[in-house]
Amino acid sequence: MILQQLQMTIESPNQGNAKIMEVQFVLCGLVQVIMVRVGHNVETAVAERIVAMIVQSFQQHQRVTEAGLIAYQGVCIGLKERVPIREFG
Repeated sequence: MILQQLQMTIESPNQGNAKIMEVQFVLCGLVQVIMVRVGHNVETAVAERIVAMIVQSFQQHQRVTEAGLIAYQGVCIGLKERVPIREFG
């Protein structure tokens, strides 16, 4: 559900809207907390999808965002050595 909401903010036609950006920031924070706590149980395919959305967010904003880095930090902590990094290549 959180991932679907995050995807909706990334694909939103109002992506520059301050409210959309605020929602995206909150969702990335939730992704971080969830991944830190249960990332060890997350399948690699799901983690790859999360990282792809983070990269999409960076592309959307045409820069690296704090929200995206927060979410990615949670992925790194939760998955440890299984973190999918090729998206950042």
